[in-house]
Amino acid sequence: EEHGEITISMRREGVYLLLIVGDNGGGMDALTAEQLNDQFKRALDWGRGDRHGIGLRNVNERIKLHYGEEFGLSISSEFGSGTQVTIRLPGHLSVQEG
Repeated sequence: EEHGEITISMRREGVYLLLIVGDNGGGMDALTAEQLNDQFKRALDWGRGDRHGIGLRNVNERIKLHYGEEFGLSISSEFGSGTQVTIRLPGHLSVQEG
């Protein structure tokens, strides 16, 4: 029996702070990941009748509204190999442990 695994990491990349959440699940095909990323880029244009990805859409929209259009979510995935969601935030944010 295989066990699911979720990883969370953080790194600075230039002026950005990247939070990366990944899993080792079934992943998604390239077309689905590409469609999600296209929707993230035009976050506020999503059709309100679409009931898929509501949580991701909500998080992405709130990040963009708060920090600006260059910030938000992106997805990379490979079918059968898991998915990674990257959250791009301003790099000047301080991170506190605890």
